[in-house]
Amino acid sequence: MHKSLLPVKRRTRKIIIGSIIFLLLLAVAVQVFIDRYLEPIIYKRLDKLIVAGSDSLYNFKLEKITVNYWKSSVVLKNLHIQVDSAHYAQREKLANLPALTFEINLVNGSIGGIGLLPLLYRKKINIESIISKNADITFSRHFRKSDKKINSSNDPFWKLIQPDIQSINISKIILDDVSISYTNADSARAFKWKFEHCSTIIDNTKVDSASSMEKDRILFSKNVSIQFNDIKLQTGDGLYAIEAKKLWYSSAAKNVEFENFRFHPLAGQKAFYSKVGYDKDRFNLEFPKIRLVNFQLPQWINRNILSVDTVDLTSPQINVYKDRTAPTDTRSKLGNYPHQQLEKLPFTINIKQMRVSDGQVSYTEKNRKSGQEGRLTFQKLNGTIKNVTNEVASIEKNSKCIVDLHGVLMQHSPLHAVFTFH
Repeated sequence: MHKSLLPVKRRTRKIIIGSIIFLLLLAVAVQVFIDRYLEPIIYKRLDKLIVAGSDSLYNFKLEKITVNYWKSSVVLKNLHIQVDSAHYAQREKLANLPALTFEINLVNGSIGGIGLLPLLYRKKINIESIISKNADITFSRHFRKSDKKINSSNDPFWKLIQPDIQSINISKIILDDVSISYTNADSARAFKWKFEHCSTIIDNTKVDSASSMEKDRILFSKNVSIQFNDIKLQTGDGLYAIEAKKLWYSSAAKNVEFENFRFHPLAGQKAFYSKVGYDKDRFNLEFPKIRLVNFQLPQWINRNILSVDTVDLTSPQINVYKDRTAPTDTRSKLGNYPHQQLEKLPFTINIKQMRVSDGQVSYTEKNRKSGQEGRLTFQKLNGTIKNVTNEVASIEKNSKCIVDLHGVLMQHSPLHAVFTFH
């Protein structure tokens, strides 16, 4: 090898070694920066979002934050958001609790495509995706009548997080295999529902003063899509099971869809009447498909109003059984007829119309003297039920509920019936 090339090779080797040492030192410096500065800043932003953003209604615990600066990602481990009992009691006393409160247990959550520099220097949270699995979320509903005024003196969320956070933009949030519990906080109507293996996709979330004026957003998002699978619940009296293969909701479409919805007795006829103690109607309902069109979820959450334009019932089967050999119910039926029970519901209901296609209704009665059963059936039912409501303002405009059905009686006789309920 020529001697003149040796100094060049030595210089090249020194440059390479120096570059490697520089990169190692840079990596160490970045990691020290992340550990000592970036991770505490993210923790501080979380504290602002959760504690200050809720006006101290919530607090949180977080086991670990792991930041990958090069991948612009953050991993959260064992995040627990819970209600602060002292502030809850104070706001309950002032009657300004939100319609829903929640608690979240998140084992692992990953945040991808996070803009770390805007977060640090411009106080803006820009995120491409938040992905979580196996989270537990508990919602508590604070029951209020729809005519009760809500104390709305609290500042909006976007204002509470300023000036530490100027805006929030999240492209997509994906929650997979989530367990959701729903509890009615009113002790007079206490119940609890739990849904396993749910999935939720939340698109285009924005928090700032401009987005707060967009009325089509829910939870600050353009669309919240949630799916419940294999629902299995029981009524509070333990008489019936409520089941559905799938329940799907989209806030953008404002639709709710059920697949294979069933409402059926938990026990057989003999055990049912033994538990009830009198000749109560026994229901068995099956709805292969239910579709709620233009369901207003914000009205349900905030004002306790079940508002739906149309309920489509596809191939419903309604079976009613009455055992007259059981002791007679001697209680007064006054106030217990369907339209009276509708009026007494603890929430407002306003359904413009229900559409029935290819329905079937049967009524079976066991005679007290003979012990024989007689059955009346209606098949191929199609028609509408209009103006199902207990809302005072709607009733003042239209006080009649009209049921208009076509079908077949006992498999042979065509029928067309119109019922008017006041």
